[in-house]
Amino acid sequence: MLCIEAMAERPLPERRRQQMKDRKKIAVLFGGRYPEYKVSLQSAFAVLKSIDQAAYEVVPVGITAEGEWYVYTGPYACIPQDRWNQPEMCTSCAVSPSPRVHGLLIFEKTGTRELPLDGAFPVLHGKNGEDGTVQGV
Repeated sequence: MLCIEAMAERPLPERRRQQMKDRKKIAVLFGGRYPEYKVSLQSAFAVLKSIDQAAYEVVPVGITAEGEWYVYTGPYACIPQDRWNQPEMCTSCAVSPSPRVHGLLIFEKTGTRELPLDGAFPVLHGKNGEDGTVQGV
């Protein structure tokens, strides 16, 4: 069963469009391979619904309990319910090993593309989340 969230689309004023263009692109990492997985989902939902969308272009990145990384494009409401990991809402990704990229590699059906990031907000709990492992990547 898919999680659905209605979004009303309205035209943006010019000033708002410029602000949206100048936003920093931030990955919000959630999930993980350890017992704190579900706590991370709850925390990530709180962060994602509270973050200033005018200042930041948010790129949710979910890590499954098996350790697979995905860019998540679905409704934030699916995350705390642990219904985020659906093929139609996720695209496999990895942190780029290149010092030139500073971002993610997105593995799409048509090939791999780079997604540059200005920063990351790890909302991970427990091992690999609070011990600096992910921050070191």
